[in-house]
Formats: sequence, C-alpha cells, structure tokens
Amino acid sequence: MIAMQSRLICHAIGLDPATEASVRDVVIRWGFQFARHDTVVVFENSSDIMQAGCIVARVDEPAVLLDMLESSGSPLTTLVVLDNADTRRCVNAMRHGAADILELPADMVLLPTAIEGACALSLQRQQRLSETSAAQRRLAQLTDGEREVLQLMLHGKVNKNIASRLGIALRTVEARRKRVFTKMGTRSLAEIAAVLQTSGLLAASSSVSLN
Repeated sequence: MIAMQSRLICHAIGLDPATEASVRDVVIRWGFQFARHDTVVVFENSSDIMQAGCIVARVDEPAVLLDMLESSGSPLTTLVVLDNADTRRCVNAMRHGAADILELPADMVLLPTAIEGACALSLQRQQRLSETSAAQRRLAQLTDGEREVLQLMLHGKVNKNIASRLGIALRTVEARRKRVFTKMGTRSLAEIAAVLQTSGLLAASSSVSLN
C-alpha cells in the first residue's frame, strides 16, 4: 500500500452511481481523499489539480482532460473508463497520457489495483516536477556568461577550450565555472549533470540546451 495515503486524492468524473460508489469505497478504505465531479469543466474549476492522486473518468473526450492536465503540469494521473474499449479509443486515450483504460463492468475487479498504480505513478510524477522546478530555479540564477560556460562544460569542453571558444580569458572561465557550481549547489560537473538528468532537463544522449 502507498505510504502517506492522506496526501492523495481520487477524483471521480462523470461516473455512473454504481461505479462511483465502488471507487469511493476503495479510496476511503485506503485513507485517500475522494471528490466527485459531474463534468471536466466542474472538476477544472473546483479542484486543486496540483495535489497528487488520480482521476477515474468516464468522459466523451478524454483527450480534453488529459491535455489540460499535461499543459498545467499537474501530477494527477488518469484512469479512463470506457463502456466500449475499442482499439481506436484505447490508443487515443493512451496517446494523450492515460495511465490505464478500464472497461466496466468487465474490469471492475481490476479497479483497486489500477487506482493504487495510478496514485503511485502520480507521486513519482510529483517528485519529478518538484525536482524539475528546483533545477529550473537554480539555472535561472545563472548569468548568460555562466550559462554559456556550463553548456560547454556539459559538452565535455575543458577550461582552455571554453576560453578559446568564447573568446574570453582563462581566468574568466575559471571564475564563471566556480560561480556555476555555487549557484547550482553542487561540487562537480557530474553532480550538475545528475541534477539536470533527474529533473528531465538533460537527456543522456541528446544535445544540451539550457535556454
């Protein structure tokens, strides 16, 4: 069972009374919070979408809900409930970021496991968002010159190469490098790379962009 259940919330959107009751029974038994909404619009206008948890939704256009959550940076994950889980509708929902698809009542037995998995994924997403925000705040402290030095450092350039590339003195590179470590709260380039990669700001095999 997920730790710190009281921090999690399960939203039910557009569910029929029987399904909503089943969802409510599961989450309340686990100590989660529960909230019901008739429509996506009501949910969006009345909810704290930055709180970790999951959504169990039966809606005509799940892409609208899923895209709204993604664009807002919400950690909430979504279980899409379909009466007829045909391939096209399932693929469309998954493409837009659904955590899982449930065809009810056939998949009712899977509901508790699906909710728990979705909430665990939401907690991971919340942690990732927190780390990304922290890394972005640190990067925002860097001057343009310090950012240039860091970008070249991450490309494997040594101080002498950086000085030549930027047309500045070696001492200037060394000073900027020192300030980069201070502002990023790290002691080595490996630590900076780890912070950026963990936060999703640096892909292991792609070119680096800190803009």
